[in-house]
Amino acid sequence: MADTFVGRETELTALYAAFERASGGHTQLLIVVGEPGVGKTRLAERCSQEHVARGPILCARCYEHQGTPPFWLWVQPLRAYLRSLDDGEVQDIAGGVAPSLVGLLPELSEWLPGVAAAPEADDSVTARFRLYDAVTRLPQRVARDTPLVLILDDLHWADEASLLLLEYLARALRDSRLLMVGTYRDVQLGRTHHLARTLSDLTREQLFERLALLRLAEQEAATLTEAVAGRPIASNLASAMFDRTDGNPLFVTEMARVLASSGGNEVGQRIPEGIREVIGTRLEGLSDACNATLRWAALMRTPALSLLRELQADVTEQAVIDGVSEALAADVLIEAGDQADSYNFA
Repeated sequence: MADTFVGRETELTALYAAFERASGGHTQLLIVVGEPGVGKTRLAERCSQEHVARGPILCARCYEHQGTPPFWLWVQPLRAYLRSLDDGEVQDIAGGVAPSLVGLLPELSEWLPGVAAAPEADDSVTARFRLYDAVTRLPQRVARDTPLVLILDDLHWADEASLLLLEYLARALRDSRLLMVGTYRDVQLGRTHHLARTLSDLTREQLFERLALLRLAEQEAATLTEAVAGRPIASNLASAMFDRTDGNPLFVTEMARVLASSGGNEVGQRIPEGIREVIGTRLEGLSDACNATLRWAALMRTPALSLLRELQADVTEQAVIDGVSEALAADVLIEAGDQADSYNFA
C-alpha cells in the first residue's frame, strides 16, 4: 500500500525530462505547487527513486515551528551528504570552503581538524555573500562528477535567509548537473510572503519551471481506493468516495483506510483524523471572524452570502463580507459558478 502511486504521468514526464537536461549540464529548478494532500512530496520522491542509482539524492524539509535556525533548508542536505563521506572525501569536497562554512556546519571542525572559521567580514553584506558562495560551491563540486538531485520540501515554511540563498544558487549554478525540485502549498502563499517574492524574482529571470499538481480524476481515485482498501470496490461506492473526497489523494487514502478497517461497502459519515488535521491546519490560519462565518456556511450545501448575513445577525454585514472574502482568498471557499453570491467549499 505504501508504494501505491496512481496517475501523474504528465508531471513525471516533465520531471524526468528536467533530470535529463540537468544530467547534460544544464541546472534545472522545478517548483511543484498544489493544495495540502495533493501529493507534491510523493511526486518528488517518486522521481528521485527512478534516478537514485545515477547520483546522490539530497532532501531537505522546512518546518512550520518557530525558532528554526536560519539557512536550515541548506544545513540539512549538506550535513547529511558530508556525513556520508570519509575524511578524505570531505576534504576533497569541502576543504576549500570549510572556513566559511564552519559557522553553519560546526561538524566541519571535527571532520577536518585544524579548520578555523574565516575572519569576520567588515560588513554583513560581504559576510552573507561569502557564505552564499561557499554553500554554492558544495553542490557545484558534487555535480561535477555525477548528477545531483536536491528535493526542497514545504518551501512555504522556509526562512527568508534560506530563500535568498536559493535565489543566489539558481543564478550562480546555471550550467551544473543539478536538479532542484521544490514543493509548496499555494493556499498558504499571500502576496507578502517571503516565498512569493522569491518566486517573483526567479520568474522575471526565467530561472524555474512551475508544475501545478491537481487532484486525481475519478478513475484514478477509484484505482487508489482499491489499492489502499486491498479489495475491489463497486462503481457506486467508488463514485460516492470521489464525491466525498473530490480526488484529493490524501483524503482518498484516509477514507479508503476506513473502508479497509470496517470492511463496509458504503461511505460513512465519520471524518478520518488525517483529514481533520489537514482541514484544521487550514482553518487555524484564518481569523476568528472568518471561522465563525465558515461554521455557519458548513450547515449548507451551497452557502449563500444573503443567508450568511441573516444567520449572523449579531455582526455587521461588512464583517460577514470580510469573512467570506478571507475564505475565498485562502481557497477554503470557491465561487459557485451557476449562482451569484453563492459558494462551495474547496
